[in-house]
Amino acid sequence: MAKWLDKFIDLLKTNMLFVSVIGIILGGVGTIITGGSLFFEEEVGGKEVFSAVKDVDVALFPAAILFLFVCVYYFYDYSKSLKLFEELLQTKSRAKFVRNQNELERLALKLGSKKEKEYFEAKRRLKIR
Repeated sequence: MAKWLDKFIDLLKTNMLFVSVIGIILGGVGTIITGGSLFFEEEVGGKEVFSAVKDVDVALFPAAILFLFVCVYYFYDYSKSLKLFEELLQTKSRAKFVRNQNELERLALKLGSKKEKEYFEAKRRLKIR
């Protein structure tokens, strides 16, 4: 894989909370605009509300809802993974750390390079190979 693509993917992993919040906002706005165009055909001053998206709203409404749900899922999944990673990483017990090492490594890879560095720092601190 290209080096720039690896850096971009790592940037997305590291900032997944921010990216998913932006996606939730955009998905919500898209759902409101396209849903408003589909379900509310009121006239205001002789012009239809939401007339700009009238032709494509049937296709965009389900896509906007799907985008919104995907972003909510990523937000939830990343938050849950981050919380579990922080809980497992804070242990002072070497035995507990070794027992959870596979899970910690999986989460560190999933959460990005910053969390990988924290994981390796904790391994070094507890003197684990």
